[in-house]
Parts: sequence; C-alpha cells; structure tokens
Amino acid sequence: MADSQDLSLRVVPEGGGELKALAEAFNHMLERLEAFLDRERRFTRDAAHELRTPVAAALAQVEAAEKGYLSQEEVLPAVKEELLRMKRLVEALLILAREGRVERVGLDLAALAREEAEAFGVPYEGPESLPYRGNPLLLAQALRNLLQNALLHGEGKGVRVVLEVAGKEAFLGVVDQGPGMPEEALKEAGRPFFRASRAPGEGLGLSVAQKVAEAHGGRLELLPNTPSGLRARLVLSLTAD
Repeated sequence: MADSQDLSLRVVPEGGGELKALAEAFNHMLERLEAFLDRERRFTRDAAHELRTPVAAALAQVEAAEKGYLSQEEVLPAVKEELLRMKRLVEALLILAREGRVERVGLDLAALAREEAEAFGVPYEGPESLPYRGNPLLLAQALRNLLQNALLHGEGKGVRVVLEVAGKEAFLGVVDQGPGMPEEALKEAGRPFFRASRAPGEGLGLSVAQKVAEAHGGRLELLPNTPSGLRARLVLSLTAD
C-alpha cells in the first residue's frame, strides 16, 4: 500500500481469532481513510474552481482598464465586488477547516439571536435570556448564513429568528414561508458548494452553519415548514463543555 499509494487495497481476513479481527479492523480503517481522502480531494477541487471564478473576473476587469476599454470608475466597483466575494469564500473555507477547534466563552444566546434578527429587520421569537458557552463570532456567522439563505432562497417570506429550549438542547434557527426545498436537496444542502437553485451565492452558507454546529457538539437540521417554507436550525447541547 505504501509503494502503490492505493488505498483501495485490502487485507484478506484469513484465519480466525485475534488475527482475523485485526485484519477486519485494519480494512475498516482503510475504508474510512479512503473516504476521507476522497472528500478532501473533492473539496479541494471545488474550492479551487470557486476561487478561480472571481480571480478571473477581477483580472478581466483590470486588463480591460489597461487597454482603455473601461474607465477606472467602471472597473473599481466591479473589482471590489469580486474581491469581496473572494473574501467571503476564504472566510467560509477557514471556518470549514477549523476541524472543531473553537474557543468558548460565556454568552447570552438569546441576546445574540435577537441582535442578528434586528440587524436583518426580522422578528425574534424566544426567551429573553439563555446562558450558553460558545464562540459568539462563529454562532453569529452561522445564524447570519441561515438568515441570508432564508431571505434569498425563501424569497423573504415570513422570515423570523426562533430560539427554543427543549430538555438539554437549544434550537437556534430561522423559519421562512418560501417555496422550501425538495427532499433530495435537504439531504445534500450541508455539502460544501451545493446549490439548490440558480440564485447567486457561493454554496457555502449552510456548510459553514453545519460546521459551526458540529464544532459546538451539535448539528444542523433542515426541516420542511408548515404549510410551506424551511425551518433551518442549529441544535446545540446546553450541557456540552
């Protein structure tokens, strides 16, 4: 395996007892390692493709200005927009690369949710206060992504921020009354660069939200709303360290 670098090779689990169990465990490790490397290669390929687009667009604008086809007044806003897109992509990729390492501090999850709701001009539903230990910057970014997703793909219909507590879990999310997402899209929506529609965007918003939830020992849930729309929420443990 070391010589060929072929992780599809497997050890034949012959014999019995501990030797066979070791071979099966080794094969299981190889399967997981092969799947991990496949995901990394796919992610790297997709990330390179997404970053290449704004770079090419910005370069084309600069070259057009150099040749006198466009004025600086025309070029600067377009280049700035592409650079901002690259900035959003890089920031999202950095969050995805954190691998669960986050610094946690004491915060008020209700105050954070209410602040983001006010910033987007949508109502907040939930408790007045909810103590929590987490990373406020990452949690705010995840909620912001859910809001942007609802306003864009949910067509801004009935968008509201909702914070609920059930047992030892907090549910922080966004509800909308837009067209919703097909069942197959709901299964794929957390994958980096996945787009359920042709609406503008990088396809990283829900992936980042999912990564932030996982970094806090939780998960991202995407559920159909009744009678229409989407309920996207971070499920966060209130007992996690």
